[in-house]
Amino acid sequence: SLFPYTTLFRSNIFNLAFITQSVIAAASGDYSMNIPLLIKGIDNYPYRIIKVKGTMPAPHLKTSIDSMLLLPTPLHASITTSFEVTASNYTLPTTISLDVDKVIADDGEEVSPFALSPDTFTFPPSSPHQSSYTQTVELTFGSTRPMSFVTNIRIVDVDSNNCKTIQVYGTAENCLLTNYPFICNNPRFHLVTNEPNFNNQYTTPSTTPSTVSLVSGNASQLGLGQVETPPSTLSIREGAENAFRAYVTPQKPHSQQEAGEESYEMTFMFQVLKCAERWVSQMGWLNTPNPVQIPTSITDTVIIKKDKITNDGSKKSVFELVRGLCGQVIPGIPLNPSIPPNSQEKVKLLHWLMNTTLTFLKVQGAKLNHIKPEWLLSSADFLLWSHLTNYEAGLPLEDERDLLVKHTKYANQAWVDVILQLVKIFVLVRVKRTKMIANNLENYQPSFSAVYSTEERVLLAWMSHHYETQRTLVWDKAPTPRWVVSFDNDLLDSLVLACVLSAYCPFLVAKHFKDMYMNISTPEECFHNALCIIHALRDLGIDYDIQPSDIMQPNPISMLLFVTHLYLSLPHYKPKSKVLFEGALHEVITKEIKIQNPSGKNITYNVSISSDNSTAFTAQPVAINIPAGASRKVKIRFESFWLHPSTAKLLLVSPRNGAGCGNTLVFNLHSHVTDIFPISSTKVESAVYKTHRFNLTVTNPLSAGGVFKIVLIESNGFRQNLKDPRKQSFLSNSQTTIGTYDPLTL
Repeated sequence: SLFPYTTLFRSNIFNLAFITQSVIAAASGDYSMNIPLLIKGIDNYPYRIIKVKGTMPAPHLKTSIDSMLLLPTPLHASITTSFEVTASNYTLPTTISLDVDKVIADDGEEVSPFALSPDTFTFPPSSPHQSSYTQTVELTFGSTRPMSFVTNIRIVDVDSNNCKTIQVYGTAENCLLTNYPFICNNPRFHLVTNEPNFNNQYTTPSTTPSTVSLVSGNASQLGLGQVETPPSTLSIREGAENAFRAYVTPQKPHSQQEAGEESYEMTFMFQVLKCAERWVSQMGWLNTPNPVQIPTSITDTVIIKKDKITNDGSKKSVFELVRGLCGQVIPGIPLNPSIPPNSQEKVKLLHWLMNTTLTFLKVQGAKLNHIKPEWLLSSADFLLWSHLTNYEAGLPLEDERDLLVKHTKYANQAWVDVILQLVKIFVLVRVKRTKMIANNLENYQPSFSAVYSTEERVLLAWMSHHYETQRTLVWDKAPTPRWVVSFDNDLLDSLVLACVLSAYCPFLVAKHFKDMYMNISTPEECFHNALCIIHALRDLGIDYDIQPSDIMQPNPISMLLFVTHLYLSLPHYKPKSKVLFEGALHEVITKEIKIQNPSGKNITYNVSISSDNSTAFTAQPVAINIPAGASRKVKIRFESFWLHPSTAKLLLVSPRNGAGCGNTLVFNLHSHVTDIFPISSTKVESAVYKTHRFNLTVTNPLSAGGVFKIVLIESNGFRQNLKDPRKQSFLSNSQTTIGTYDPLTL
């Protein structure tokens, strides 16, 4: 269109305004135009050319996050998080619709465990003063069925079909090894209830939880609003928790000691990381410890034993870790895969190996859908993989410092979750419900738990049963009754652990448990009780990495792993048979036990005797190495110093020192004095009915002094009632093999 002519005087200013209008996204882009400035009367020759350029921005949707990692949620509980949707440059009112794709539960049924609020809303058109508008959307997730999923939230512009997606990772399961981050953020969430009634609500702590990393997190990815939980039917037990919690100072990470006081969440997650690290270092590998550190050194186990590196046991691969726990090689992956020298080919192969491993574990029941294979790589391999994927997708390369921060944040969480899921599917599954436990489950009525799995509830019932039956037998002044419903507060005074140990090894009571404190009120008393447990474990030869501080400051994951180990180990401490030593007083009796090894590996045993009278029974040798298919004998020597019977326990414990590990063997040793041999004879002559006094020299044959009681036994004559002392030397050389025992089948 033509602009009207106007008259300009000296120093006058003429304002020219341009109005642009676009109602559809297709009209967006860059525009330019030339406007001639004409002098009236000279229309063919413009005085000036005014060039105008402009940009019409395209309307678009933007979200505050691209992906969302939800807290692993117990069954029948729900969590609520929020995100923001922003609409920019829309010239007309725009209606936005949100929907979440359905997911498949473990039982194979397709369900939708999500709720969006609001799920539909309208943005007003943009104006010169405000080009964008933001709406906050709440996502609530809760399920009554176990599941682990990756799904998408679809945000759709109804008018133009402009779509934006957010990837959501989530898990729902009643297993402490899976939903421990939820328990960390909800420490008062009750664990065992009688009926699954979920009508009440529970207010979460005021601090914003983080599930992105164990040590550091991004709170913007997950804001926990409200948590719906079943009403608690349990009152907080008086005793250890109320009396001692105030005295315990949580252990702090070394990197955070100068940063001030850490939150409960940070301390809890750091403890989980360290206990997973300690467990996999000592108990995860086959027959021998292999120290690792998360995430630095454990990522190195992905690449091991290249070409000419010998198998000296100094390095083991993560594939050997899986094989040692499940008893089979991961399909398609050799134990020592050959690694190509080319760095790009190497990182692609490693990514495929870790992806295949995760797939195998998920098929076995592990909840690992939120773990990406690249998170399990070393930092150098992660950088190379990120650059390769961005290059192949035509995206710009990310800054290496940002990538390293991202890898550190996710690698901790990924490795800890992988280790705990390995424990769940290959170790915890060995906890079976016995007849005693089945009856005890009915007695204590834990008919439902939103947090604990069946195996974990079996462990709680197992401890409750032994505590109730043993507390009156171990201590004269028995502690109060207790229903064990947690793996932390109910165990920190060590009384439950003492009852469990005494149920299988009653010979520990007099030596370790009699002097324990029943109602702890100081840190010193709690440390004393914990130290009694540690000393008892050392006497039993139970090779488990636990310290008194682990019991005094109990972490539920750490104590669950420890209790699981006790549940699987202590039944082997039930005596296999009774060995009876019958003979005369001061007679030396020797017997042999033959241990046979039918396996294809060497088995080593440490031999020890637990007895109140350590000098009466001795065993040789103190350690035996049984070759594959061979057998060895253990000699037990007994010499009676008293007329009353002596008892002891013979323990054969197989250490984790690189050889094969056999089952623990325990034998009852009992003595019975059947005859009395005189050490020496003293001849005394005197007249009838006349008192004759004489001195009798008594020699102490023991290594320590003591008070001796002298008893005179009147007899009819030496030859008639006392045995010939020459027979004693003959009987002392007798050896008897009392049986053959297979350590792999007992």
